[in-house]
Order: sequence, then C-alpha cells, then structure tokens
Amino acid sequence: MANKNLEQSALLEASPTVEPSQEVALTDSKKVNPSRAKATVALRLSGAGFADIAEIEGFASASVARKVFEESLAASLTEDDLQHLRSLTDARLNRLMQSIWPKAINQKNPEQLAFLRAALSISDRLERLHGIAAPQRVEVYTPDERAKQEWLEAALARIGPAGALSEEDIIDAEVVGDDDVEASLDDESTP
Repeated sequence: MANKNLEQSALLEASPTVEPSQEVALTDSKKVNPSRAKATVALRLSGAGFADIAEIEGFASASVARKVFEESLAASLTEDDLQHLRSLTDARLNRLMQSIWPKAINQKNPEQLAFLRAALSISDRLERLHGIAAPQRVEVYTPDERAKQEWLEAALARIGPAGALSEEDIIDAEVVGDDDVEASLDDESTP
C-alpha cells in the first residue's frame, strides 16, 4: 500500500490541474472530492486502466472511474493539457507501432497478417490523432422543378406510352367482398 501511495503522489505532480474548489459531479446527488478526481486523472494519464483506478481510488466500478476521469477532464483541461494528451497518445501509438513493425513486415512470420492488421489499426489512429486523413466529401443534390420534370419524363419514356397495355397485362378477375367470401366458405363446409 505504501508503494501505491508513493506512486500515486508522484503521478499527481504531472497531472492536469483540477482546482481543489472544483467537485466532480457524478450524478445530481453524488460528488467526488477534488483530490480523488485529480488522482484519477493522474493515474489514467500514466496509463492505468479504469479497473485499476477504481480499485486504487475505491470507486464502485471501472465505469465510475471512467466517468470521474471524463468529468474531471471536461472541467479542467486547457489547450496545453490537450496538447500534452495528444503528445502522450502519439508517443504510445508510435511505441506500439515500433514493437510490432518487424513482425508485420516479416513474410516468414506465420502471424504476419495479425500484426499487419494491428499496424493498420495503429496507423488509422495516428492519422485521426494528427488529422491527416483526407476528409470524406459529401455532396447533397436538391433538384429543382425542371430537373424533377426531366427525370419524370425520362422514367415515363422507359415505361412506354401511358395506357398502352399489351394482352399479357390484362387480368380477368372478379371483385369479391367479405360477405361473399364468408358465404362461399359456408357453402364449402356444408356436406
């Protein structure tokens, strides 16, 4: 336990600041004390998982720890803090890429495809982090009345002249009401 406290206090030094006067609201009735919120942020930034944070800080579950982390960041992050998080994430992703790259490009490795998938996933995250992926182009077309009329005329031309029915199109049928159906059913069921 002494190691955890020592480690936790060292991590608090590098965390974004959550002012002591700020309480993090979990719900309308529950609030988390600022020192726990600050510790949660510090632990997460150091790479701890939410389950570990919940255990260290005494939260009921990992989802509570995640909520405290998110609310703390929303209440306290400055642009410098965001840049620090981006740099930290970039460093982590690059380190992961370095660790799997030799296995991803080794054609003799039987697990090469799995490592290639992991490398592509990391590459996608790096592109999103740095905003270098090309934006998707979306075009919205709203036809005017003339364009609608032209489309309708073209569709009617493909169908053929209106009212021109061929022999196959004519169906011989008789309209039967509900009363007629019940009467015919009664006639069929009578021996």
